[in-house]
Amino acid sequence: MMLFETYIDPWQFYMGLGFLCILSEALLPGFIMLPIGLALLGTGVLSIFISSVAGQLVCLALLLFLIFVLFEKFVKKSKVGSGYRSNIDALMNYTTVLTADLPKAGAKRIKIYGDS
Repeated sequence: MMLFETYIDPWQFYMGLGFLCILSEALLPGFIMLPIGLALLGTGVLSIFISSVAGQLVCLALLLFLIFVLFEKFVKKSKVGSGYRSNIDALMNYTTVLTADLPKAGAKRIKIYGDS
């Protein structure tokens, strides 16, 4: 591949992209960039020993699969029931006073505290 032959080594490419993905996890919600970044870092380490680009891409695919499975099994499971409260939880068991009639039967949304 021309990029790898003249400018940078493959391990530098994978490591740089891996660090960018891990850094972007702090800015993007969803907990998706961290596993991708870890897989890229692992591929960067292994690309020192694997010279073909096809082998590196297979390694990346296997690491992505393995890390996503491990994250699904251990990390996401630990977040369920961990005491995290959302805005919906804050409104549960909340008593209010109805000051006006509801707009119509079957309304899907009610505004609270000047909600737009």
